[in-house]
Amino acid sequence: MAHTNQATVVTNQDTVPVTKVSQIQKGGAERSAYGVLTLTPATAAQTNAFVRVPARARVTHIGLFNASMGNGSVKIGLFRPNDGIAIDDDVFATAVALTANAGVNVNTVPVPADRALDLKTAYATAVGTASATGDVEYDIVVSVVTVSTGAATAVGMEVKYVMPE
Repeated sequence: MAHTNQATVVTNQDTVPVTKVSQIQKGGAERSAYGVLTLTPATAAQTNAFVRVPARARVTHIGLFNASMGNGSVKIGLFRPNDGIAIDDDVFATAVALTANAGVNVNTVPVPADRALDLKTAYATAVGTASATGDVEYDIVVSVVTVSTGAATAVGMEVKYVMPE
């Protein structure tokens, strides 16, 4: 009996001849980038760049590692490298509490269709608006939404992603 529904990635493999499937959707190796800095969330809109990933990457997971800062929140977005221009400042998360985090996935905003694409394709409109169409890498940045009254704390961010080869 045939499936009731199939994702395009499965349908493409059922065609004759088989339609090639991108390695960012099947068979790609997962890579990671890890950055650590001391976060002092004392000013709203303050930006903190943690990692730089290729524009062709499909991000699968973003985890934060930190002790509790008591209160406050941050958003996680995509920025142009070096100049600090936001491509989309809350593309991954809109409000992550600065309580203790132990690597839980905070990549909560992207819709399922965008999760299947590389960053440059999924956010093409925002990339164009930010004049980042020629960029080969993007920074993943934490921006302060709600100021914390807690002490400065070391924060680690791990970003897992798949690349086409």
